[in-house]
Parts: sequence; structure tokens; C-alpha cells
Amino acid sequence: MRWFGRACLLTLHIGRWRARHKLDPEDLGLDPRASDAICQSIELGHKLLLPRAKLDRLSRLESKGRANLACHSLDTRIGSFVPADGFAKFREIHEQLKAQYLALRDHLMATAPALKADAAERFAQAAREIYPRGAAEIGRDEFVERYVDRALAGWPDAQEIHRSFRFDYEVSYVPLSSELASEQARQAEIQQDLALRTELQRNVAERRRREIDDFLRGIVYETVTAAIRSLERHGRPLPATIVSLRHLIDRVRALNVVGDQDIDSQISQLEQALGPRRRRGGITVPPLEQALLRLQDSCKDAVSEAFTVEPLLARFSTIDLDGAHDAATEPAAQNTVPLLGGIGA
Repeated sequence: MRWFGRACLLTLHIGRWRARHKLDPEDLGLDPRASDAICQSIELGHKLLLPRAKLDRLSRLESKGRANLACHSLDTRIGSFVPADGFAKFREIHEQLKAQYLALRDHLMATAPALKADAAERFAQAAREIYPRGAAEIGRDEFVERYVDRALAGWPDAQEIHRSFRFDYEVSYVPLSSELASEQARQAEIQQDLALRTELQRNVAERRRREIDDFLRGIVYETVTAAIRSLERHGRPLPATIVSLRHLIDRVRALNVVGDQDIDSQISQLEQALGPRRRRGGITVPPLEQALLRLQDSCKDAVSEAFTVEPLLARFSTIDLDGAHDAATEPAAQNTVPLLGGIGA
């Protein structure tokens, strides 16, 4: 724990299986339909599933744990206020009490079957003493059996007993007003820095998006359009056009990092129309022209949508401010040449 020479708020969490069942009218041999006045006027109490001595021992340890906190703290509206110099003594006593408390828990787990058998015998004896005083309309043995069954119906297993026990505390640091003001100022500086970084990231991402848009308009679109004009002018694809289109296929596939199915489909159709790279026969013009027209539309829309600002923000989210500032001042051509080089006209 980090201390600032001040104080803390401390909250105790002490709990366990209570080992009690509410006492019902049937447990006293009363007719539940005729005992409404009794239930409205008298609190019947509880059946104790564990021996009273063990329950009293657990209750005393709980009380000592809470008294220990009260001794070393000030009770306030926001909780128990523990000075820093009193916490060590509180913790020392708390750990001692906790060890005793959990030791009793472990003993209960280890002896649970024997304790349950003992409880059954105690409840049977209590039922035999209650029976003559009640107005039960059933036989004595049946009354005793029902009494014991009701009492032990919710008996937990060993693991449930273990999970129910808790003897812990939570600590919250209480800063002074001056420390709060300092922390608020520090948080404001962090927010300002974050705003600057976010704006820088968006600026860099927007520049990258413009570069990619320029690439699509200036290279892909123009290359496909030039190929279409060449087909219209010559009635067949020229060798230079075929080379340019094969380079285009390679570059568009390299850009299609998100695996756009529409682009993949158009590229495949263009490849089929061009045929093998070392084919000797002529290229059939109609399929090629149709593939170019489809690719012209698909590249212009789908690829540009694949490189929006938000995905780029994730890509540049860890940029260094100084490095990003230097990159932001570079000409766009310096960034586009390595990415786009090799596409023929």
C-alpha cells in the first residue's frame, strides 16, 4: 500500500454461514392455519444448526474484528477514517483475529459430517420434548422426523461453508485538498496531450487517405481507362497495355489488404480475360473490355472505402509525436513512390 502520511478510509468485510433456520409454527406443534395471531405477535426465533458454543465463539471474533476497527478509526459519514500511523496496529490485531476466525472455519469443514449428525440428534431430542406440549395431530415419530428434516434441509456442503467465510478489509486513500487540486491539474495536462495526439493522428491519417485516393484516381482509374481507350481505338490490346494491366493486377492485390471479395472477383475476371502470362494466342476483346469496365467501377469505390480514416488511426495510434511531425512535413510524393512504383502506363 502507498501511504502519503495522511489517512485512509477502511471498510470491513466479515461474514460466514450463519447456521440458523427460522423457527416455524410447525416446529412447535402448532397448526400454521390457526397460529396467525402468534406469528403476528411473537418472533419465534431460530433453530441453531451448530452448537451454541461454536456460534458464540464465531460471534465474539466478529465483534472483536469490528471493535478493532472502531478503536483505531474515526467514524464518519463516508466511512471509518484510519490515520496512517494507526493502520499498522489495526492490521496486526486484524490478522490475529482473522487467523482464529479462519481456523474455526477449517475446523467446521473438517468435522462437518459429525456436526450434522450431532445436529440431527439435538433436533430429534428437542422435537421429542416439544411434542407433548403441542397440539400436533400426527404421531410422535413422524413429528420428530419432520422436525429434523426441516431443520437440516439447508445444511451446506464443506465447500459452501468455506466460501461463505470472509474476514477482510478494503482501503481507500483519502487525499488532502491540495493533493486533489494537483491531481486535477495533472489529469488536465494528460487530456490536453491526448487531444493533441488525437488531432495529429487524424491529420496523418487524412493525409494517408488522400494519398491513397490520389493513387486510385491517378493510377488505377487512369490505367484501366487508358486500356479501354486503347481497345476502342485499335480494336485489340497493345503489348504495352497488356503489360500495364498485369502490373495493375499485382499492385491492386497488394493494396487489397482487407480481402475485399468484390475486388478479388474483378481481378480474377481480368486475369482470366488476359489469360496466361506467356500465352501465344490472341486475347478475346469482349471479355477483356467487360472485365476492365467492372474493375474501373469496383476499384474506384471498394478500394477507397477499404482505406478510411478510422482503420488508419489504428495503424498510426502508436506514432511518435516528433516522428509524426517530421513525416507530416514531407512531400506526398516521397510517401507514394515506394508504395506505387512499378505500375506501367
